[in-house]
Amino acid sequence: MSQENVEVVRRVFDAWAEGDFRTATGYFDANVVLVVGPGFIDPDAVLGLDAVRDYTIQFMRQWDHLTMSAEEVRPVGDTVLVRTRQVGSGKASGADSEMTYFWLFSLRAGKIIRLESVRDEASALEAAGLRE
Repeated sequence: MSQENVEVVRRVFDAWAEGDFRTATGYFDANVVLVVGPGFIDPDAVLGLDAVRDYTIQFMRQWDHLTMSAEEVRPVGDTVLVRTRQVGSGKASGADSEMTYFWLFSLRAGKIIRLESVRDEASALEAAGLRE
């Protein structure tokens, strides 16, 4: 199951790396939970596919261009941990932005039921139930 989960997450990131944030929602469970952790501009937790779409639309409105690519994808217990590079250009400022952070994906029956963004690897591993 771990490898199947990794492949689902890779497909999500293949789309995100192209700036396609709509395709990924096809891999989300109807009751998906999105957690944007502390250290991000708009930390929040939202429940359900419609709420995740709304959050994503609001987030995307801040950017002229944005991509997220997976630098490393690995199973960590029942979770898939992804080191992510985000590159974008701010709509209001026009400033280029680049950052690295982590996503944790939990899946059930091939669908993403929870995704959480975390600023650093130690915190991501701790959130996955491991310590570095």
